[in-house]
Amino acid sequence: GPFNGPQFDAQRAMPESWKRGRGTFNATVSTSPWLPKIAGVPVILEYPHGCFDQISTKLLGYSLLANLLAYLPDVHAREAEYRRVLDRGMKQFNDSLLADGMLPYWPGSDAPNPFVTCEAFWAVNESVNAGFEAPEGLRDKLAGALKKIVNGQAGGSAFDKCFALFVLTQSASEEGLSAISQDLYLRRNESGDEGRALLALALHRQNIMAHEQEQLLKKIDAPIKERAFNPATLGSMTRAEAICALAFDTIAPKFYTAQKKQRIRERMLALMDSSAALSTQENLWLLLAFKSMIGAEKAETLSPAEP
Repeated sequence: GPFNGPQFDAQRAMPESWKRGRGTFNATVSTSPWLPKIAGVPVILEYPHGCFDQISTKLLGYSLLANLLAYLPDVHAREAEYRRVLDRGMKQFNDSLLADGMLPYWPGSDAPNPFVTCEAFWAVNESVNAGFEAPEGLRDKLAGALKKIVNGQAGGSAFDKCFALFVLTQSASEEGLSAISQDLYLRRNESGDEGRALLALALHRQNIMAHEQEQLLKKIDAPIKERAFNPATLGSMTRAEAICALAFDTIAPKFYTAQKKQRIRERMLALMDSSAALSTQENLWLLLAFKSMIGAEKAETLSPAEP
């Protein structure tokens, strides 16, 4: 946590349980108050399991949050291993593609999963933008599967369709999505708060339907309802809060007052304090919301001081 100097007292800062044990520890002193908040980045990148959600989240975390990664200590020592793991992940996507371009939840399975298919396409696109090389044809096959999802030809919930549209609008090469956008807006009552937030972001990305964007955000301008974890879409209350926060911060509707912005920001920062206990999905969306909130701020210039 924070300390005000001038000297760092390790005895006072360490947890009580450490004082009854024996061992060694490393301490990092940072001039940034955000260091504990971005601890979710290595949590994402070092998560040990290998389902396609977690592989996609690693690729997205590395590609979209590289500027946050640069602030973490000793990251260069781990970067080569990160890139090796992520490169292998894209090959696993390619090896597990089903005949219709969909992906299963686990490598080697044969049951298509719309959510991870969408997430994988997003991850591949962002990874290519970050300098990785995708297996030949992988992007086109995944893009074809997403178009089937948004058109209702490949199963998937209303949320999956909104997520697919959101992902397609993140790709610079995707055009002609306005008719699908209008159809999903007409069916907005089926998609829940996360789906509405993603749909609003997709409309914003296309620079269309400004009034409808506001209407979608008005519908989710309320405390997030408690819910059980959804194994089909990996949804949770924490992820819903993060996705809605990202939509409000990105679109900044007229009713997004300074007080509301500060309240949402404080809530996101409080959630990020427990990054080690959160799922990869929760950490990813919280970090994307955090990046959006902090990116627009002007940081104070540090004055030279004794190290």
